[in-house]
Amino acid sequence: MKYICPECGNEIREDAEFCHTCGCVKSKAIIFDDKMKMVSGSMKCAFCGGDIAEGDIFCQHCGKTITRQQMITFKPTFNASSAIGIALALIPAFFNIFGLGHLFFRKWKRAAVYLCITALFLFVQYQMILTSTERTIFEITSILVYVIHGMEIFTLALMPRPSSK
Repeated sequence: MKYICPECGNEIREDAEFCHTCGCVKSKAIIFDDKMKMVSGSMKCAFCGGDIAEGDIFCQHCGKTITRQQMITFKPTFNASSAIGIALALIPAFFNIFGLGHLFFRKWKRAAVYLCITALFLFVQYQMILTSTERTIFEITSILVYVIHGMEIFTLALMPRPSSK
């Protein structure tokens, strides 16, 4: 079992009664099992004090971004499902086909945006005759979209997903 301080995000030793960093009582700690699944306790927003669910990036009460200290209690998990999502995103994206990874992770709106970008890219690539300057701009734009798309996919793959109960 791991005990995480809800105030500062540091781990509390099992033999300690208080957090060594901020002095918070261990009884308020968030308890995780060996697979980093939350057993008891709840995260609190540093801004409004509202409860934060596992996997939240923004506070559901005030809309503020969850701080790094709050996020430190969630360790990235990489499993076969994450690998499949990354492969479905990055391999077709190399050929300017974006959005498949977002569909895999059930992010429908982002998938729709990237599928529209795919349609636009395919139209430009196969239906328009481009000059060398236009071709260069197209390739740079394609690389930029690939990088942004890849960063989003890695974030989706490594962020903890809410456990289904």
